[in-house]
Amino acid sequence: MPSDGQRKGGLPPQPNESTEVGAAPCFIAHDVEHTWVYLLEWDPSSESLEDYPEERCAEIFARAVGVNDLAVTIKNIRPWKMTMQIADRYREGGVFLAGDAAHRFPPSGGLGLNSGAADIHNLVWKLAAVIDGWAPDALLDTYGPERQKVAEINATKSLENALRMIEVYLAAGLADTHEATVEGFERALSTDEGLAAIERAAMDQAEHFDMLGLQLGFAYSPDDGLVADDGLAPLSIANSVRDYVPSTQPGGRMPHAWIEKDGERVSTLDLIGTDHVTLVTSSPLWAEAGRRAAGNPVPLVVVEFGVDVVDEGDWDAVSSLGADGAALVRPDGHVLWRSSNLTPDLGRSIDEALSLLTSDR
Repeated sequence: MPSDGQRKGGLPPQPNESTEVGAAPCFIAHDVEHTWVYLLEWDPSSESLEDYPEERCAEIFARAVGVNDLAVTIKNIRPWKMTMQIADRYREGGVFLAGDAAHRFPPSGGLGLNSGAADIHNLVWKLAAVIDGWAPDALLDTYGPERQKVAEINATKSLENALRMIEVYLAAGLADTHEATVEGFERALSTDEGLAAIERAAMDQAEHFDMLGLQLGFAYSPDDGLVADDGLAPLSIANSVRDYVPSTQPGGRMPHAWIEKDGERVSTLDLIGTDHVTLVTSSPLWAEAGRRAAGNPVPLVVVEFGVDVVDEGDWDAVSSLGADGAALVRPDGHVLWRSSNLTPDLGRSIDEALSLLTSDR
């Protein structure tokens, strides 16, 4: 229930003034100065949305803030239930689901927005490839399988985050009534054991707020048909939720490294175009093979380290490609294929990798 107004003073409500504030109310700031959401518990078995007209909602919000004469403008009143759902399929003909239409997560962790943006990131280059005529319609069938697996991981972690937060409430004395909760909280704060329990529960939430591994480290699988299996074992990561380990492993994001291009310092991520596949290599032989394969039929741009760009030292460390390796990167920045050495037929190796994009499956 957003409000648009300024605090004008007043006393906070006593806990027993009203039960409308709910057992576990929550304020969410969209714009700290003007726009807020207020969540409160309600019982749909005994109430309806009509029981919450704007006037009542304005009073509830003001009372929760503790300012009786707060000027409030109600913009939306709607019910919400925490849920975890993933669509059975993301495509039906020419209709594609993305974002909240494809998946709903508990909000704990903020993975819904990241997942929705990555859905579009995965889909748009495939649509462009089909519209531009260098890939068949079957390429679009890889959108759902690739993104559904990521959604399942993110949804599960979001639910785990939400359930784990209960540990903090319990350690802080949460009980069935407001009065019992206040008493439990005061007891917890008054003893070393209680404070230690709260601290343990709070520290157990660290993963909730540190999920770089999920946000940047998600990788697509060769099983879904759009990533080449290089035969190497997957990266061993101690905590795949928190830890992001950059690499050129097929399916993962091309790693960032600082390089010099045309006299300017840029990121390797700036080398990736949205309308073509990019071949990155330090080998003149791979570079020449890539130039011969360009546009046949997949648009391909070759970036040769030492010629087109200069490595500042980081790229060699994170890419693991060495002087004889190469990688093909999709327009969404995920690695399609890599080789750490010179193969017997370089052109054929590139063509076979690119054929994943043009296969009718």
